[in-house]
Amino acid sequence: MREEIKEVTKWTVDKVSSVIGTPMEPANYVLVTYSDPIKYTSAFVTKDGNEMVNKLQSIIVEGGLPDCPELTFSGLREAVELSIEGSTVICFTDGTSKDNELKEEVTTSAISKNITLKFMTFEPLCSKRKRSIQNYDTPRRSKRGVKSSIYEEVARKTGGIVYHVSTKTVGNALNKEFMENFPTSEVSVDFFELDSPKALSFYVDKNLLSFRVAITGKIDADEVYITSPSDERFSINDDKTLGTSRIIVYKNQHILIIPKPLAGRWKLVSNLGNGDIVVNITGQSDSDFSFSLMEQKKR
Repeated sequence: MREEIKEVTKWTVDKVSSVIGTPMEPANYVLVTYSDPIKYTSAFVTKDGNEMVNKLQSIIVEGGLPDCPELTFSGLREAVELSIEGSTVICFTDGTSKDNELKEEVTTSAISKNITLKFMTFEPLCSKRKRSIQNYDTPRRSKRGVKSSIYEEVARKTGGIVYHVSTKTVGNALNKEFMENFPTSEVSVDFFELDSPKALSFYVDKNLLSFRVAITGKIDADEVYITSPSDERFSINDDKTLGTSRIIVYKNQHILIIPKPLAGRWKLVSNLGNGDIVVNITGQSDSDFSFSLMEQKKR
């Protein structure tokens, strides 16, 4: 499950970083990695989104050989125990469970804490039979009269869902979950492709809760920096925090997060001599962009 974990980590880092410093940031984060034997199962709890990102980035996948079935419910039991009431727990797995005797304990504990259990399952799930692409790549809820898998049974009892995903579609499923659990609106502020020294301006609206500058490409300290309308300077470097702002470094991407930004015209300055970088600026807003169409009745 090496490639699957890499993809899950990439998308989770992206989503966690998007709510850091905003009112939608979770009260706490829980990460449980489970394995067989159980002594390799580990748990991590923090209230700091930056610490969660660092922990996600530190996950090392060893082996990669099939280890099906897995101690899925042992990991879930730990996650439910450490999660606060009303939480959502998402389990990622490519195998069936070998500790089904813990199913009722985990389900009962989750219900007592009003915790929703959701699953994102990758093939092969210990089966040589392949699902159709439609079922494999789209979320599926259990239906009455249909024999459910054990994961679907647990999800149904706790108000959850089972997603059958691939490395190509797990990002879509995570996007859906984050939209439901952290209902801010992500808006595009600007997008640049730079291959030479340049200074570019972009406007930050007063309604933004935070904005995020994601720079993809090879850069060194002070080669790229941002200035606010009050001329405060934010450098893109490896420091994890700069005042109230935060820096997240993930592979070849630097992410600068600025909560409660000053409205007005900001400037991005690139001193790059060689090499291309891509800059994507997005913001988080609590404004509701939903709408409905109504037909007016004829008099």
